[in-house]
Amino acid sequence: MTGLLIISIIGTILFGYFIICRISKSIESGRFIDSPQGRANHGILVYGVADVAKKISEHGIKCQIVTDLVIPENGFFSALFALSANDMDNLMICCAAKKADPDIYIIARCNDVQHDKIFIEVGASYVLSPHETIDGLLFSIQCPLSAMRVLT
Repeated sequence: MTGLLIISIIGTILFGYFIICRISKSIESGRFIDSPQGRANHGILVYGVADVAKKISEHGIKCQIVTDLVIPENGFFSALFALSANDMDNLMICCAAKKADPDIYIIARCNDVQHDKIFIEVGASYVLSPHETIDGLLFSIQCPLSAMRVLT
């Protein structure tokens, strides 16, 4: 009975070790973990400012630019940057993103500070002021990724 218990414990430890190794290799290769629905993660979705997509790509993060108020259905995205000069368009893309994926992280620019509470109500995780840049956010996203590369 004790031998069976020891074999079970050793088997569980080895199984856990191999699972952690697979997750570690996935992180090292730079792939994002796919969604539970089986759709591929396409990184970050950018609406409104094409220059931001270039900055995100320079930080080594996958991104896709969207020009109309429809969220692509070919995959899911970790985050949405809604950065147009039109608050109504930003709100509409935020609503569409939350409808497509309730867990998406949304960073939205609010050009009229009186509307910032509305952005929070529709699900924006972070609201940028009219003159706030995204450089600090990109740095905070990049820091954990570079720390992981140093550790491996």
